[in-house]
Amino acid sequence: MEARLISRIVVKDLSRFGREQVEMGRLTQVVYPTFGVTFISLQENVNSKTGAGMEMMPFYNIFNEWYAAQTSQKIRQVWKTKSEHGERVSSTVPYGYKKSETDKKKWVIDEPAAAIVKRIFALCLNGRGPSQIARQLEDEKIFSPAGYYDSIGKKHSAKNVKNPYGWKSTTVVKILENHQYTGCTVNFKSMTVSYKVHKKIYNPTESQQIIPNT
Repeated sequence: MEARLISRIVVKDLSRFGREQVEMGRLTQVVYPTFGVTFISLQENVNSKTGAGMEMMPFYNIFNEWYAAQTSQKIRQVWKTKSEHGERVSSTVPYGYKKSETDKKKWVIDEPAAAIVKRIFALCLNGRGPSQIARQLEDEKIFSPAGYYDSIGKKHSAKNVKNPYGWKSTTVVKILENHQYTGCTVNFKSMTVSYKVHKKIYNPTESQQIIPNT
């Protein structure tokens, strides 16, 4: 649109276009007219060129935003209910564990990775610091968590792993500080600001739910 290559934007319905009424109003009332672009929403019969449906569009947008907020609250309530019944609410499995093939809610020990976790704790108890541990593991060509996942074809969040043996001291610290290696379930380690702002905020330990012996 900004390159003046299109003159029309068509969406199936407004809820697929967006669920933030302030931003949608800015686009449809200011940005699109500035570039001479016609906006059409099929479901609501909105057409900015003819003016059809334009007077009702702010109300559609408000209801769509309200629906998104209500959905977010319901999801959070489901997580809270599950956690109150002792269930894990995080889908992330720490390095050293893996999901059971018969019960995805259950974790089992991933033996090759678990051996490295145990070794990290042993080195720490023997007086080695995180940087020293990371350097030793790298010197011994032991796969980092990302390198290990790459070697077994498992997806992970790290991108473009150049050195599969590249351990960082911060990785070692996270392993040493992870309560889940003691057999606990830890829920609500982090949260997002809101359903609009997906920035992650880490909760202090006292705000987390720690369930022992799971």
